Amino acid sequence: AYAENGERRARVGGHGYLAGDEGSAFAIGFAAVKLLARAYDGRARADETTGLVERVLACNDRDGLIAALYDLPLDVPKIAAMAPSIIGFAGKGNRASTKIVQAAAQELGDLVLSAAQHTGLADGSAPVAFAGGLLRANSLLTALLETRASEELPGAAIVRLQEEPLRAALRRNDVRMSERLAATEAVNAATRDLDTLSSEALVALLARQQRTAFTALESALPALARAVDVVVERLRDGGTLHYAGAGTSGRLGVLDAAECPPTFGTPPSLVRAHVAGGSEALVRAVEGAEDDARAGEAEARREVRRGDVVVGISASGGAPWAVAWVRAARDAGAATVAITSDGESALARAAEISIVLATGAEPIAGSTRLIAGTAQKLALNALSTAVMVRLGKVYDNLMVDVVATNAKLRTRALRLVRLLAGVDDAAAEELLEAAGGSVKVAVVMARRNVDAATARALLERERGFLRKLL
Repeated sequence: AYAENGERRARVGGHGYLAGDEGSAFAIGFAAVKLLARAYDGRARADETTGLVERVLACNDRDGLIAALYDLPLDVPKIAAMAPSIIGFAGKGNRASTKIVQAAAQELGDLVLSAAQHTGLADGSAPVAFAGGLLRANSLLTALLETRASEELPGAAIVRLQEEPLRAALRRNDVRMSERLAATEAVNAATRDLDTLSSEALVALLARQQRTAFTALESALPALARAVDVVVERLRDGGTLHYAGAGTSGRLGVLDAAECPPTFGTPPSLVRAHVAGGSEALVRAVEGAEDDARAGEAEARREVRRGDVVVGISASGGAPWAVAWVRAARDAGAATVAITSDGESALARAAEISIVLATGAEPIAGSTRLIAGTAQKLALNALSTAVMVRLGKVYDNLMVDVVATNAKLRTRALRLVRLLAGVDDAAAEELLEAAGGSVKVAVVMARRNVDAATARALLERERGFLRKLL
C-alpha cells in the first residue's frame, strides 16, 4: 500500500513472499498449500481448494507435498497462479476458499489503513485506488476490501484502476508508455548466478523453470476455450484461421499451421501463418521487422477477409507488427485473439479474446523463447487440436483425416482402416486404394457396404463427422 499527502509519503507491506506480502496472490495460494498440509494431517477437509493444490503441485500425499515445496528454489509463480481460482471458489461459496479470501482482504485492509494513518489521511479525505490483477475483477476479494476501506476511511472515494500501478506511475511522471517494462523482461531471482552452475545444475534449473508454462496455460483455459469456439464457428462458415507473430512467436505459429494439413487433412489455405519479415525470418532474425507496424497493417489488409479469425502471438504483447496486424484484422471484420504473457499489453487490448499466459520472468531475462515460448506452443497445440476435433477431424482419439504423405503415415492409415472397419490387411489395402487414400471414406465403405462416391456423400452430409455414420 502506498499513500501520499504532500511531502508525507508511506509504503506499507510489499516485503516479498518470505517476509510478508500480505494479501498477495502468493499469500492466497500458499494459504491453500497449508490447508492441504492440514488435510493430509486430518485437521482439515479435502475439497476443491485442496484438489487444486494437488493438481498444481502434482502431489497426492504428504511426502509428495513436502517434495514439491522443498525442491528449491520454491516455484513462487506457480503458487501465486492459484489465487484467481481460489477467489473464484470463494465466490461460489466454498468455505475453505472463503476463509482464505476473507483473511487476504483483512490483511490488505490493514495495509491501506496503516498507510493512511502514516500520512494523515485516515479521515477519508483522499481517494483510495485499487490496482493490480487480483483487484481489477469483480470478486469477493475486491468486494470485501472495498467494504473494509469504506468502513475505516468514511467518505473516501473508492476507485479501481484498470491498469498496473507501474503504468499509472509512468503516466503520472510523464514517461513514455512504450518504456513500460513487460513482465517477460524482468530479472528472475530464482536464476541468479546462472553462469556459475555446472551443466547438470543448469539443465535441472532450466527444466524446473519450464513448469511455469503449464501453470500459466491452466490459468488461461477459460479464454482458450472461448477462442476455440470462435475459431470453430468461423471455419465452419468458410473463414480462414491466421496466425500472426514476430520472432519466436511467429515461428511457433508457422510450425502449428504447417502441421495441420498432414495431421488433419486440411487444405493449406485453412490455417495460415504470417511472420514479421516473411519467410527469411524463419531461419534468421530480420532487423527491425517486428517494429514495422505499417508492414503488419498492410499485410493484414491484404490477407484477411470478413469472417476470418486472427490469432496474434507476442510474448511481451508489444511487437508493433503483430499489434498492427490484429487491429487491422479486427477493422476488416475478422474475429481476433491474442496469445501473450502480458495481460496489460497493447496486443491484449487490441484483441477481442486475450489468452494471457502469465509466465513472468524468464530464466534469462527477456529470452521469451524459453518459458513464454513453451507456453505459446502448449496453447497453440491445444487451440488447433481442439478446433480440429470440434470440426470432426478426429474419431475417438484417432487421426482419421491423416494424409499419408510418407511410409509411416501410410502404415498408420492402413492400421486405422483395419481397426475401424474390422478387416484384414489385404482388405484394408483395397479399401484405402478405392477411397483415394481417405481413411474415413474407406471405413464408411466397409461399415455401410457402399462405394466410395456414396461414402463421400454420406460424410459430406454429416459434415465430416465419422461417429455419426458408425
